Amino acid sequence: MSVYFESAGSFSFNSISIYVINLLLVIMYYKKIKFLYEKHAKSLFKFSFNIVVFFFVMFNVGRLIAGYESYVYYGYLNGKHENVEGTIEQYEVYESASRVESFEVKGIPFTSNNYGTSPLFFANRNYKDKVVTDGTYVRLSYVHIDGENYIVKVETAAVDLLQ
Repeated sequence: MSVYFESAGSFSFNSISIYVINLLLVIMYYKKIKFLYEKHAKSLFKFSFNIVVFFFVMFNVGRLIAGYESYVYYGYLNGKHENVEGTIEQYEVYESASRVESFEVKGIPFTSNNYGTSPLFFANRNYKDKVVTDGTYVRLSYVHIDGENYIVKVETAAVDLLQ
């Protein structure tokens, strides 16, 4: 079997701790930061302080979410994942604003979205290769998060046929 997809990510607790610190500092020093903003920066930016804080908080929360996905990947690197090997069954594709695929291997369900699924996880973005389809024999490594199975590695003999 050859590797068709393997997640390429990295993780460091330091990489997400800065965003937690940013959020805590804003909470702890909100009034002081607001005073300094109103005194020195409001005339330059012409935005309400609350709007600036809102975007700052949203940016940091977004980075924390990305950090969480990296943390999950870190678990995969340290062996905190499951494997299943078998034939893809019940393969279905739903097209809407994005492409959603679902299938099962030995009764374990997998669903991905080519737009909404993080790049750390498999979303069959090369679907035109027709590697992932009913009847293809695969070996999957995946992590289970909040009731969903996220694929971090796909191995199949079908890759050999493409080369």
